[in-house]
Amino acid sequence: MRVNSTELIDTRTNLAGQLDTKVDLIEVQNALNECQADIVKQLDDFKVLIQGEIRDAQNETYKVLDCKADFLDMQQLLDSKVDLKNVEENCAERGQVE
Repeated sequence: MRVNSTELIDTRTNLAGQLDTKVDLIEVQNALNECQADIVKQLDDFKVLIQGEIRDAQNETYKVLDCKADFLDMQQLLDSKVDLKNVEENCAERGQVE
């Protein structure tokens, strides 16, 4: 089987055109590397944001807990409160309450 030189030239031109339109492996690798770098940066920014939010939530929780009275605080308040019955009895003994 004999190939016509015109067909051979056309085939060669078509193959050369197809090769020219193909993307180089280096270009693909560079695009993937850029994409990976962008994703890593976005994840790092997100991590910093989440850590800040967690730190703020912890600080707010600690602030709220500091405002809460614990058992010892309540016991001290109860121990130091004035008993109304005793006050009335003392005042009655002194004649200050009618």
